[in-house]
Amino acid sequence: MSDQAKVEEIASIPEQGEFVLCTAVDITSHGVYVTLDEYNGMKGFLHVSEIATGRVRHIERFVRISQKLVVKVSRVNVGRKEVDVSLRQVSGDDKKRKLLQVKRDDKAKGMLDIAKTRLNVSEVEDRDFRLALAEKFGSTYDALEEVVRRGPTALDGLKLSPEYIDVITEISREKMTIPSVFVSGTIEITNSASNGVEVIKEALIKSEKSVPDGTRLQVTYQGSSRYMFVVTAENYKLADKILKSSFEVVGKALGKKGSITSTKGDQARKTEGR
Repeated sequence: MSDQAKVEEIASIPEQGEFVLCTAVDITSHGVYVTLDEYNGMKGFLHVSEIATGRVRHIERFVRISQKLVVKVSRVNVGRKEVDVSLRQVSGDDKKRKLLQVKRDDKAKGMLDIAKTRLNVSEVEDRDFRLALAEKFGSTYDALEEVVRRGPTALDGLKLSPEYIDVITEISREKMTIPSVFVSGTIEITNSASNGVEVIKEALIKSEKSVPDGTRLQVTYQGSSRYMFVVTAENYKLADKILKSSFEVVGKALGKKGSITSTKGDQARKTEGR
């Protein structure tokens, strides 16, 4: 077996401590035999002592055949390809995080399958493309999400064909929506300089240009020197930070003859990611 083959074989086995999705296939008096969904149906064993805290008299009350379970890998024997897993060591939050990851991985796989079909690329090319995305961004889902945020420039530096980049950019924007919220606030601006109107205008333009990529600031005039600022971002913490920063940008740009009075307004959810 070549060194590369050995590396790929080891990579096809889960690591100790990893959370995996599995399917119960056989129940015995000692525990449950499972298949690991993300590892090509590799077999694993869930001992009765690892099903729940306390004594388990009837396994069927906790696990049934064909049931999907989020479990934690408690022991791995690479040479014999044996994996023991635990259900009782999985918290509610662990389960939620794992199921979300699986959902995202499935979504990304489906999108990349579409790209593969449209471009008619080979299995080898498709595998190499997916590995390149995962290695740079951590997962293919994160890669596609970054494409939605930043466009095709997010893939700069990767050995991907221009045609492939164009297609996955199109598919990502069509199939994915980044979760976003908005936070609003009002600001009252005064400036006693002779060119005060122009100074205020430039200050507002600077504030709109100061927001980071993937976020947006919209400024609208409310009358009587008052302006409404609406920041759109992925979460409230980031949106609130940008709102405060944009106020500061305006204050600095006004100079000594200007002043501002700001008030934080409403915050609301704008879209849900899907």
